[in-house]
Amino acid sequence: MIEKQWSFELSTNACKEIYQNKWNKPAILPLTSDIKLFRDYIISVEKEAYHSLKLNPDNMSAFKELQESIMVQIVLLNRRRAGEVQRILLDTYINAPSEVSQEEISHALSPVELELTKSFKRIVIRGKRGRGVPILFTIHQQKRLTFLLKLRESASFINNENPFLFPLTQCSTSCMRASDVIRKFGQKSGAEHPENITSTRLRKHVATVSQLLNLSDGDIEQLATFMGHTKDIHKHFYRLTDNAFQVAKVSKLLLLMEKGEGQKYRGKTLDEINISANDLVSDEDENEADDDLQEKDSSPDLDLINELNTEEPRSVIKKQMLNKNIKIIPWTDNEKQIMTKHFKNNIFLNKAPKKHECENFAKQNKINKPWKKIKDFVHNAANSYKNKNLK
Repeated sequence: MIEKQWSFELSTNACKEIYQNKWNKPAILPLTSDIKLFRDYIISVEKEAYHSLKLNPDNMSAFKELQESIMVQIVLLNRRRAGEVQRILLDTYINAPSEVSQEEISHALSPVELELTKSFKRIVIRGKRGRGVPILFTIHQQKRLTFLLKLRESASFINNENPFLFPLTQCSTSCMRASDVIRKFGQKSGAEHPENITSTRLRKHVATVSQLLNLSDGDIEQLATFMGHTKDIHKHFYRLTDNAFQVAKVSKLLLLMEKGEGQKYRGKTLDEINISANDLVSDEDENEADDDLQEKDSSPDLDLINELNTEEPRSVIKKQMLNKNIKIIPWTDNEKQIMTKHFKNNIFLNKAPKKHECENFAKQNKINKPWKKIKDFVHNAANSYKNKNLK
């Protein structure tokens, strides 16, 4: 039966359940303020470690911290997967060829873009599923890496046969774990939500925020290639969340259609439609205000009227129904004893009495209370009895 019914009874239902649970799952991205605190802390660690190494080149702890800070800066700049950056080979970085751009391409770039092409160093490493993914290095990062490589030649705590750009100390042949370093720096940075600062969520952050820009299809394709995935993957998984898009843009279209003003904005995109949110919801606010006035002017509840008109021998009820100043009359000790004795089975079984039972009890014992209040009293007494027994 397992072999024949597995796909129908278990796997299909399990996949359906997993897929449906993602519908209302919130898209968690790191806060921009947390990313800024994270970056500032990394730079402070880098400066302190660099000055320590200038004074003492054999300081293994400072060498490790400088390596970690530079590695995390590369992850943060490129929004690259942590495992890809930590496995950069030393030969790949040193022997990366400097590409000479064609003259036509140089003329097509702005002066700022042309200067950036001269400032950054670009290498290509192996990414997910064997794809070649690029990594950019700023001039500052290149200087710090050159400084580390010079110290590495004479350092006694680095294995000369270690092939990685970010090697482990203590003569190991392995590389650092970027995810552990990111987690450590995130907790020490003072971020509000350090658990959200991961390489995966940083990648989703840049891909999501990029959709706020007016990027062409070519720009999106270049961004997707740089991120290391296809254009379709970028659109389906690294995109502005459906919640934000539907609330911010689609709701604007629906409200315009509801008011019959769709023809006014013919030929325009959703981003080109600039309207006031107050104009859209003003009618709804007016309707809600009218409803509130009608509710205030409506006749009071019949149960409350009966309670006010009833002659209560044990206390005086203030008949001020019109201005809502109603005096709440608590249960007397005598009433509590009578009700507890009469409904002891209901309290013991944690079972609320029915309407006719409450009405018959009130009639027999001449208790002028609505049947709902009697039912609520029994219900609360049953809960108190249950909690007392649990303790």
